[in-house]
Amino acid sequence: MNIEIKKADDDDRIGLRAILRTSFDTLSSLDTLELDCYINGQQSPCQWFVARSSQGHVIGCINASTRSNEGYINSLSVIEGHRGHGIGSMLVQEACEFLKTNDCNSVFLYVRPTNEGAQVFYEKLGFINCGLTKSHTLEDVVMLRKMI
Repeated sequence: MNIEIKKADDDDRIGLRAILRTSFDTLSSLDTLELDCYINGQQSPCQWFVARSSQGHVIGCINASTRSNEGYINSLSVIEGHRGHGIGSMLVQEACEFLKTNDCNSVFLYVRPTNEGAQVFYEKLGFINCGLTKSHTLEDVVMLRKMI
């Protein structure tokens, strides 16, 4: 499988919207303008990366942002039929490289406690489970951290 990982650009916008709508229940009902505000409205500096198939289809995405010398992975998704082929790992690696170049020495992310598959995935990539905390919506989330 030939996969390209790259910074998202305007040509990726339609595919990025589709993945976000199908992957995150909180984004599924947003119209195009609202979803574009979400995509454009992440903390700065931030970067979206996409995974493209050999046919040019967007099959995965990740968003990374910085705050001081800390990095954050805000969203990661790979289309269901393409999971298990290392695409998520490649996207996380690309996001971590972006964060390193922006002087981050660690990266944080949050997952729902019920998303055990995501927790295992990130732990295999070297993330440490830091325990439960509250999200900005006061929802319980598991915080994971990795030094980069």
